[in-house]
Amino acid sequence: MTEARSGFREPAGLRTFRGMHSANDSATNHPDRNTHGLRRIWLIAGAAALLHIVLGFGVMLPAPFSGGDNATYVALAHSLLERGDYTSIWDPALTPETLYPPAFPAILAASIALGGDGWIAFKALLIVISAIGVACSVLWAARVSTPVVAAVIGVVIAISPGVLRHTHYVLSDVPFFAFTLIAFWAFTFIDAKESRRSDTKWVVVAALATLLAAMTRSAGLPLVLALGGALVVRRQWRHVAIFATLAAAPMLAWSLRSRSLNPNGYSSYLLWADPYRPELGRIGIFQLIPRALENARQYLLDMFPQLLVSRVGVPWGIAVLLLLLAVAVWLVRMVRRPGALETWVLLYTGILLIWPVTWRSERYLIVLLPAILFYAAEAFRQLTRVQPSLGRAVAVVATLALVLSELPGLRDGIRYADSCRDEYAAGDAFSCTPSTWKAIMQTAAELRGRMPADAVVLSRKPTLFFVLSGYRSRVYPMSADPAVFFAEAKSATADYLLLDDSDLSEQYVQPVLRSQPDNFCVITEVGRDGGRLLRIEPEATRTVPQPRDSVDVVRFATCPLTPSPVP
Repeated sequence: MTEARSGFREPAGLRTFRGMHSANDSATNHPDRNTHGLRRIWLIAGAAALLHIVLGFGVMLPAPFSGGDNATYVALAHSLLERGDYTSIWDPALTPETLYPPAFPAILAASIALGGDGWIAFKALLIVISAIGVACSVLWAARVSTPVVAAVIGVVIAISPGVLRHTHYVLSDVPFFAFTLIAFWAFTFIDAKESRRSDTKWVVVAALATLLAAMTRSAGLPLVLALGGALVVRRQWRHVAIFATLAAAPMLAWSLRSRSLNPNGYSSYLLWADPYRPELGRIGIFQLIPRALENARQYLLDMFPQLLVSRVGVPWGIAVLLLLLAVAVWLVRMVRRPGALETWVLLYTGILLIWPVTWRSERYLIVLLPAILFYAAEAFRQLTRVQPSLGRAVAVVATLALVLSELPGLRDGIRYADSCRDEYAAGDAFSCTPSTWKAIMQTAAELRGRMPADAVVLSRKPTLFFVLSGYRSRVYPMSADPAVFFAEAKSATADYLLLDDSDLSEQYVQPVLRSQPDNFCVITEVGRDGGRLLRIEPEATRTVPQPRDSVDVVRFATCPLTPSPVP
């Protein structure tokens, strides 16, 4: 096929599949578009992003997400603004933060500094960032495939009920998705055959986006290894030096800082049987295999369909078939000639498969969605090359089926959000929040400004409690031993316990309460069933009968929110 700098070359993805050469490793596979073609691609990207923004606001829930990590990022943002350091300000020990990389808190801090404070502002910001990720998915796909495939990928991601749902959770997965796709898009402009000076700007963009991804989530390490490794394999040493300086070195510095301050990073959790049940201990290396198989089964049959279509039945089956098709194409490419994309998918998926099952979530698949759709599209393009008429017909039918399978979940999300917004407008600040977490959040909000400034509370979700109440908090110990509980309360200088209805409370806290009822008293001024505040009195010896209030089957003495000063 004749190629001209002013026009289109043969689609990169088709040549890639023919020779099984990764489109991500060769700039010669990335067509230089003419002005009309470039404008068309950017219009498609902009339209997909705009559609995503409109739908994002359509499904947005105004109440804060009850997960807790969202509050961690907000608290760290306030640490950056108010203290000028990176500290776990919700914890009474004020320890330097080591688990959560600082990029996303820095983005939230910038939003707060510019006047975009509060959950609604943060959710709006995440919708825009997610739209950037959608647009970059289109731009990247157009470089490695065709404009039609890029448009399909953009639409599918833009209307995905699961992706839209996560735009209002204020979690790091959305910016991680956007930064990763920027990095891959920029990487397609780097010539694989020679280290040209004109490529330098794209190396810089790819490196900075990779750094931001890695400093948004620790799971960004595979991106550093995949893109940096591709440059090493090409022996583009000048590009390697730039990439190492801008991406690898800062991430290494963050890792060394974290290790020096806290040897127990996220990697230390890999061998825990269950991070929420420390008494189960660690698993052996060979036990990682059944864990990986179980995770793979759940991601295939549950998590991915939940992300893509959010509906059971036919839509669920379509999502499963799509993922199986993508995995098959990825395996072929891995066997023949893996590129940066294949390497990254391997490394990142490997982390997901060995991660503790209790932390498994469909949100970890958001960043993989463009690659999954690209691999599935390559299968249809290969069929089109062999059987043009049949291939085109199958591709059209598959595309329509996929888009139509997303619409019911999208409709459900919009209807649900409408009802939640009505409740919110009627005065329920925590509308549509599960009852267990709603009680905790309401109690925390009621406490703001009503306790001593130095009060510390043991709770199930300390960062969420801190952001909503303004008081420092630490998670109660995962032990039913009263001695362990009171030792932790003393270490945290905690005088209060926020009792909840969660499984962890039932397993660890309530046995302590039942065995030591005289060492606690119930504060009746605040709280409700599922979110009761108790004062911790480890040395209490009650010789005078006290008014009693029942919590579950145990009756505790009652006490005021603020104790009377000692005369």
